[in-house]
Amino acid sequence: MKLTTATTFVVVLVEPGATMTLPVDAAAELGLYVLDGHLVAEGGMSPGQGSLALVTPGDEIALTAANDRTAEVAVIGGAPAMGPILFSGPFVMDSVEHLARAKRDYASGRMGRLDGVPF
Repeated sequence: MKLTTATTFVVVLVEPGATMTLPVDAAAELGLYVLDGHLVAEGGMSPGQGSLALVTPGDEIALTAANDRTAEVAVIGGAPAMGPILFSGPFVMDSVEHLARAKRDYASGRMGRLDGVPF
């Protein structure tokens, strides 16, 4: 599948108590999704399993795992959205029409299935 803009998607494992620094595109909008374990962040935040945290702009990300276990983290994002962003259930689109089409495509089975996904 070809994407229309540069996209970031990487999964990293950070050993307990370790810090990993990743270079990133400073213009990208990025988020961290914690798949397992938890991170230690500035300001007392500690995103844990199932948490999504937005990344502040910059040209690198520092990820620090808590001392108790390895953190598995997905770094996701890409070019900033230039228009509206609409949410409906698990779907994120740029127009009401695209949301409706995504729901129809999903209901008709055109998006496939993922075992264990509750929607």
